[in-house]
Amino acid sequence: MNKKRFIAAAVLVGMLAGVLPLSGQEHTLHCFIADPDVQGKTNIRATPGGKVIFQVDAADFYQLEVIVKEGSWWKIKDPRLESFGELVEIPSKEAWIHRSVLALGTDNSDGHSRVLRKEPRADAPRAGLIREFNALVRPLELSKDGKWVKVKYEEDNLTGWIEVSWMRDDAFEPGDGFAFPTLPAYACPLTDIPLYAAPNGEKIFSLKKGKTYDVTVMSPRDGWWEVLGERVFYGEDFVDLPDVCWVSASDLLVMTNPSKQGKVPVYTKADEKAPLAGQLARGVEVHPLDVTGEWPIWVRICTDGKDGLTGWVNYSDLYFSPFSTFDVAGMYDTEDSESRVSLNDDGTATWNMIGSLHWTDFTYIIRGNGIYLDVKEVTADSKPAYLYDCEKKTLTDPDSGTVYYLQDVK
Repeated sequence: MNKKRFIAAAVLVGMLAGVLPLSGQEHTLHCFIADPDVQGKTNIRATPGGKVIFQVDAADFYQLEVIVKEGSWWKIKDPRLESFGELVEIPSKEAWIHRSVLALGTDNSDGHSRVLRKEPRADAPRAGLIREFNALVRPLELSKDGKWVKVKYEEDNLTGWIEVSWMRDDAFEPGDGFAFPTLPAYACPLTDIPLYAAPNGEKIFSLKKGKTYDVTVMSPRDGWWEVLGERVFYGEDFVDLPDVCWVSASDLLVMTNPSKQGKVPVYTKADEKAPLAGQLARGVEVHPLDVTGEWPIWVRICTDGKDGLTGWVNYSDLYFSPFSTFDVAGMYDTEDSESRVSLNDDGTATWNMIGSLHWTDFTYIIRGNGIYLDVKEVTADSKPAYLYDCEKKTLTDPDSGTVYYLQDVK
């Protein structure tokens, strides 16, 4: 991606927040142009496969709305494009563009896979998973209600339906001119964790032992991380920080969680073609030392012990909570068996009343020991829907006090 596209994408992140609107009865799909031939021109035609009436530089960044599909062609609404917030009018009453140059982005920055379905509904069988941190997909078809889009994920040769609300019409990639990427981590201190005003500086605060903290950090420097934000969470509660704080990497943890079957490869360099430094099984806690600032994201880690392993791990092979979706996966029933929560290892969940037709679909994330449902609505101040107890294998609703007991371990 060229620099113009990087800048435009980054600016649009805050405005779009990953949610793409649908307009009226004529359902609109918001896309961007991602022509594989970045050195050439992208053609816009008067009819599907017809005369070329307009061209744009394939290397530049353009967003657009499409409203009708005919074969492999999409009709451009109005018709016009948008570039850097400025409208580009197409000199025609009708304009068409081929699906091979259109794209949508998926945002998997919460660490969970995105599910593709075989049909445009939440309970349809899975067609596959998109595990990539920020994936590019090609739009193939829009559902009649405008809420689902059929896409082609060329990286893994997958085709399936995904909710439009999970799509974004920019190609944001962390690390271009910003203090990105930030890195989520956690701390489970056996003793108080000191926080400092600067690396090796004055101690200004402590995180108390006996809790599991959710910490987001940035700007790694010689074994130190700057804590992002003004709060550190533990479960549904939080600790207000007095000022800018730094924490030692030795006090932070992330967990290995292979995105594919087998063990997590640890490389000597941030490159999958580099020699292996070793391999780690799933569920090993490691300390994060550094992170790359460009895609694909790599995290430098080290293990404890005299013969500790140090090397680079792909971001997709890590989990940023003391338990992963694999650990919590299963069906949880209340004691009276009136309701059930099902947590799946791909980050999807359902809640339903047993014996009725009522159920609700969610995607969940884990912060510390908190389970947060519907990640599209989670903010820094969100309260968890459930608290997870790894010893008792229970979920507790913090509002009602209702306890759900694990019935089935995957």
